[in-house]
Amino acid sequence: MGDRTRHPADLHVADGALSDFTHWLGGIVEPLDNLAADIAELNIATHQYGGAMPAVAEMARQYETARSRLVEFVRIQREAVEMLGIAAQISERGYEAVDQEQLDRLRQITSTWNERYPRPPRIPEEASGGGGGGRDMAL
Repeated sequence: MGDRTRHPADLHVADGALSDFTHWLGGIVEPLDNLAADIAELNIATHQYGGAMPAVAEMARQYETARSRLVEFVRIQREAVEMLGIAAQISERGYEAVDQEQLDRLRQITSTWNERYPRPPRIPEEASGGGGGGRDMAL
């Protein structure tokens, strides 16, 4: 009874597939860098809207808000793609075989994300019932 039945892995990845995936992700990052630079150049001064009416100032403020959010979105997308690429390398080679620079970058990104996007507070145990916000859903 020395033979053990070997169970197949949940996920099989062909040799080199993760490297190909990582290179593909790298191809996505460069256009995102260029897009972020392009968006940063889209500044429009309030006087360029024409006039000093309150509605014009509000439109300029709304435009700047949208532009700033777009810059932030592109940054988040770029970091997410970068993190996915590093995770793919770790999956393929093992943690010890990945460059320290890459691991440091992964830690930096996750640390930044943890600061910017804290986890929501835990719901107390007594409020963790079904979809009724902790209330009994029975009729």
